[in-house]
Amino acid sequence: MNSYNEYRYYGFTLKIGMDWEQPVPNPRNWDNLGIIFTKRRTGINEAERAVDDFDSIEDAEKWVYQNSAICLPLYKMEHGNTWFNTSGFGMSDPTGFDWGQIGWYYTTADRIKEEFQVKRITKRLKEKVARLMEREIRQFSNYASGNILEGLIMDGDECLHQCFYYNDESVEEILEDLKREVDRFGGVQIPFEFYPKLEVVKEL
Repeated sequence: MNSYNEYRYYGFTLKIGMDWEQPVPNPRNWDNLGIIFTKRRTGINEAERAVDDFDSIEDAEKWVYQNSAICLPLYKMEHGNTWFNTSGFGMSDPTGFDWGQIGWYYTTADRIKEEFQVKRITKRLKEKVARLMEREIRQFSNYASGNILEGLIMDGDECLHQCFYYNDESVEEILEDLKREVDRFGGVQIPFEFYPKLEVVKEL
């Protein structure tokens, strides 16, 4: 089912919603700092080695902590949908029937140094990287659970700009982002003074 809010902004149509029949980019295909380390049967393991390669969970845990600069537990909950996080789902399911730890989310010192162009990893940088890694898992969780919105800038039937939003952005925040994008390139294409600044066409 396709459902979009529509707005007119300086002659362009801004659409916010989702077409669930189209393929949506998996954020795990981006340049993430973190690496997912689980059993291969989960279908999301990204490490060269998987938990299955070890004689025990304890051996796998020892390996991942020895080979990482930052290592976070990775939890998964399934209850009519699928979610991931690094803190557990005790608030949603105190009994733990539908969730548990499936592995770890880690990164190495070399990846951090390359990403931030540093020779030494400070405590402040490690804290920043940990926050970024938690955000990466939140993006993946939103992808897995379908908690994503799409923003489009249309000029008639032509799509000038498309962006998917994975970070729990509100419709208002996405609208502001699309307006900034129009402000960046729109003035070259049309004289803004001939159009109303913002007009709501359809809100669901």
